[in-house]
Amino acid sequence: MILALDTSSSSTGIALYRPQEGVLAEQTWQSGREQTTQLLPNVQRLMELVGVTVQELTGVAVATGPGSYSGVRVGLSTAKMLAYSLDLKLWGVPSLDVLAYPQVAVTAAQVCAMLAFGRGRFAWAVYRTRGTRWQRLTEYANSTAPEIAGAIQSG
Repeated sequence: MILALDTSSSSTGIALYRPQEGVLAEQTWQSGREQTTQLLPNVQRLMELVGVTVQELTGVAVATGPGSYSGVRVGLSTAKMLAYSLDLKLWGVPSLDVLAYPQVAVTAAQVCAMLAFGRGRFAWAVYRTRGTRWQRLTEYANSTAPEIAGAIQSG
């Protein structure tokens, strides 16, 4: 049983995943800057909803950013605390990959995942499905919208 955490933006997401069954439950909400006070109570509620105890967890996956500095810090510290205190495996997943995957999984077209950094800048990367595998086609970048458009057109 894997607990997944994403606190890298103002929308916080959590999920419980069992490899042989898939996603058992997930929750997303607008947490703003309240991830610190909201994350663990919501994890506890989700686990109670599914009837899972912490002893059944085998790993924790966490979004590593880019994103809100405080939000990423809350997610990483919570994931590390759970993994170390419960002796669980720990995986970090880039936030742009998390954002892109549901789109890439349903289209053969290129997908540009973007997260606003503020001041007109965006974190971004381009993805595409090739056969049965999806892949990132570009490096992760930090650019303005015109720079992104130019890079995609020339790439």
